[in-house]
Amino acid sequence: MSHTNFNVLGKDAVKIARSVDQAKLAETDRWATLSSSTNFDSSEEEHFTHLGLPPSSTEERK
Repeated sequence: MSHTNFNVLGKDAVKIARSVDQAKLAETDRWATLSSSTNFDSSEEEHFTHLGLPPSSTEERK
């Protein structure tokens, strides 16, 4: 169970909080496919160094 940063008091407040949470989940679902498709294998990292990406955590820093 997740916890909110505020107290929800009353039936109407619970209904509104649930509606907001459902909208956030729906937004996540809409972006999930696109977001997941942007993953790249860390073995391909050298192809992206021109983008200024930091070295992977598995690479030893000099």
